[in-house]
Amino acid sequence: MIEKEIFFEYGDNNSEVLQLVHPNNFVKTAEYSQVLVDFIKTLKERVDKTYALVNALSAGEFYGSNRNGDYFPEGALKEYHKTFEALGHVYRHHVNKDPKKSMGRVMFSHYNPEMHRVELILELDRKKSEDILTRLDKGDLPAVSMGCRVPWDECSICGNRAKTRKEYCDHLTKSMNKVMSGGQRVVAINRMPKFFDLSVVLIPADKTAGFLSKVAGYKKEGFISKVSAAVTAPSLDVALQKIAEQDTYAEIRKNVEAKVDCVSMDPKLLIRNSQSR
Repeated sequence: MIEKEIFFEYGDNNSEVLQLVHPNNFVKTAEYSQVLVDFIKTLKERVDKTYALVNALSAGEFYGSNRNGDYFPEGALKEYHKTFEALGHVYRHHVNKDPKKSMGRVMFSHYNPEMHRVELILELDRKKSEDILTRLDKGDLPAVSMGCRVPWDECSICGNRAKTRKEYCDHLTKSMNKVMSGGQRVVAINRMPKFFDLSVVLIPADKTAGFLSKVAGYKKEGFISKVSAAVTAPSLDVALQKIAEQDTYAEIRKNVEAKVDCVSMDPKLLIRNSQSR
């Protein structure tokens, strides 16, 4: 079993820092599925809670690997993204041994088939995350990093499956994220990820990761920026060749990171805001 912290660099693939919005402002655009919007509509304002919409993981066939060389096939994200709901809590810097010490939990996970990414709704305890919320209001945006466990890593070149780093082939040990002579990038394919940790960190790192919006309770206006994505799904081999020129990086502990721009607190405004764009 390999435990990873998956880093996702904010700003790649035309992703933007998105303003934190009042939930009532969340107006559906083409990039958000109706499933996500319907869930947001069920959220209730609470004086002790704040909600956040996070753009978590993107499919490798469309966005490539992350900087550590970790590649998540679309099929794996579709099959395993709900482990965020079953296991996921919000921590600080991956201090994740005790869920009771977490700042919150992952309420809802959805795979967006149009944008080819996992989107999460977080519930944050306002007292435990007070300093984070203060930073968000000031525009000092923390990143988001996600931890997962995989039973093995699969080499994109030779197909070797390693249960530990010690079992890595020479490709993953010596050439991670390098492009081979045939044009194929060396990546570690993650086919069975179980996601258990969403941490607030300071350094950003995947292509589309980011707090897309934040739902709290103040009457603030905001907006949600768009994230562009490919519209066709090539096979894994073709995808790995097409992303050969992309700059990526990762290690066996993997994080999904992002930034946040602003905070608001009412779930309904989140919906209205998305539709207005």
